[in-house]
Amino acid sequence: MKKQNGITLISLIVTIIVILILSGVSINFILGEDSVIGNALTSKEQQKIFEITNSLELEKSSIRLSKLNLGLSIDEYLTNVVNDLSDKYSIEEETNTPESPKIRYITVDNTYRYMLEEKDDGDIEITYKGKK
Repeated sequence: MKKQNGITLISLIVTIIVILILSGVSINFILGEDSVIGNALTSKEQQKIFEITNSLELEKSSIRLSKLNLGLSIDEYLTNVVNDLSDKYSIEEETNTPESPKIRYITVDNTYRYMLEEKDDGDIEITYKGKK
């Protein structure tokens, strides 16, 4: 009998099965529910929210500094925000906010909803309320 060199059918099948298992795990890692791509999209969304919130807070601080830290009305804040940040964001004030005259809602970039609340000490509290 001659000795044959080469790969056997069983070792070929085992190799193919191992490759399929590894590719399945890799695809799940990249595209699955808690995947690299999913985490990247979530991080991008959170970064956008933090960026908008920081811009709104910075605008509030800028207005208060220009007024020497005197009280700030919500109407004055909204006017300044719309004028000063309109080149960076699309900001719309929601008109149907019956809760209180000291509470207003704005929508930034037609997606991100914020509540602005005028406090008794003249401060404006900015709260992210979620997507529209």
